[in-house]
Amino acid sequence: MVQEQQAELDAELEHRGYVLNDPVNLLIGNSHTLAAGFHPKLDAIFAEFPMPILAEIWANGDIGPARLNVMQRATCDSTFIMGRIDARASAAAFVGASNGICMAHAVEVLIHQRRRGIAERMMRAAAWWGLRHGAETFCVLAKQTNKSAQQLYQKLGMETVGQYHYRLKI
Repeated sequence: MVQEQQAELDAELEHRGYVLNDPVNLLIGNSHTLAAGFHPKLDAIFAEFPMPILAEIWANGDIGPARLNVMQRATCDSTFIMGRIDARASAAAFVGASNGICMAHAVEVLIHQRRRGIAERMMRAAAWWGLRHGAETFCVLAKQTNKSAQQLYQKLGMETVGQYHYRLKI
């Protein structure tokens, strides 16, 4: 992982043949703003454990063991969220909160359910849950190539405050 302030390291790795992989933005927003309009009984189901349907949604989105292990290692307050459209599971996310910050992880929407507003409702649900766990700030990581996510987060009033990427030896 190379952070934005590590320009010399980045240049040296590139010189040695390491290729750029997964540039990511860190976006933050105000939990109160993000949670506005969330309907707890309509938009999401919160669970203390990863229901099997969530694992299926993550698998459909190529979210594999490395990202799932992040959830298992989390020691903060956390929850799993299932988003619904027409009373059917449509989206999955993991959310953790600590020290006044709530972070969404592994947000995934089934392909056939995209462009129907579920991702926005999931972010609002996550921020709502975060507020109930003392988190005034909400954040998420998103690949820079994921233009839909970047646009959604900006629409929700989130700002990019940091970036990083990986370098891989080919």
